[in-house]
Amino acid sequence: MSTPLARAALGYATKLRRRVFPLGPWSKLPDGELCPHGWHDASADAEQVRAWWTARPHANIALECSPRSGLL
Repeated sequence: MSTPLARAALGYATKLRRRVFPLGPWSKLPDGELCPHGWHDASADAEQVRAWWTARPHANIALECSPRSGLL
């Protein structure tokens, strides 16, 4: 994981067990190619997170905030 964003996304997923998903670089919108269903595609799986941020190293990070996330 080469960028600070990629390392942070992996940390949220693995250390905090939060489901994350990529946003477009410098955007607040989900990356439609990598997660076409937006927050529904969120994952805490390390391999999935690595794959997303390998494909888009500068993607912004979003945390799933649905009722099932327990975040709110």
